[in-house]
Amino acid sequence: MATSRNIQYIGSDGSGVLSDGDLSSRRQVETFIAGAAITAGEWVVLDTSKTADLQCIYVIKAPASSVSAAVMDVALSSVASGARVDVVVRGYAASATVNTSTAQGNALFCGGTAAGTAEPYSQATATVAPCGIALDDDTAGVAPVYVCGQF
Repeated sequence: MATSRNIQYIGSDGSGVLSDGDLSSRRQVETFIAGAAITAGEWVVLDTSKTADLQCIYVIKAPASSVSAAVMDVALSSVASGARVDVVVRGYAASATVNTSTAQGNALFCGGTAAGTAEPYSQATATVAPCGIALDDDTAGVAPVYVCGQF
């Protein structure tokens, strides 16, 4: 993790209005290696099937079978297994995969019904902290989100 959070700034497109998530240093993007195929917008976790320090550089889509505290990122591109993938580990992600019942302001967690998908947070079903916040209602299972940094 080579990212530094020492300098905070907000840029603009010249009109004085922010128009792109990349214009703010509050968004943190890191590069990992895909442990399996990943689709842009999917939520990913550290690949704990790897050994030793490889667990910290490989990611896979967040599993549907269990609620995981290791959910940390939203993939920015679709990649095949073994390829490098940039992921948002904190801040704005324009197109994250979410449950179709997601509404603006919902806290989100992963591990519900579909792998790589975040769902509205419910104390009845989630046993970990939220991994993000929906910034708008979903459109066909995709929404802009704020990724809550896990580290």
